[in-house]
Amino acid sequence: MSTRHALLKLLADGVFHSGPALGGRLGVSRAAVNKTIQSLVDSGADIHRVSGRGYRLGEPFVPLSEAQIRAQFA
Repeated sequence: MSTRHALLKLLADGVFHSGPALGGRLGVSRAAVNKTIQSLVDSGADIHRVSGRGYRLGEPFVPLSEAQIRAQFA
């Protein structure tokens, strides 16, 4: 799973997550988290950044999995 995908899954709950906490969960530096966040924003993701609180998506979502999608066609 790419860092972008993993980061989106962590942010899916719609609550704030600090850069260091995200980095720890992903096994990357806080700077790498910030770079990935910027890449997602550049791609159109609605990510809120608040100093001292961290990052969150504008709207929470439930990520789909391949199994969930296949189950709809079974």
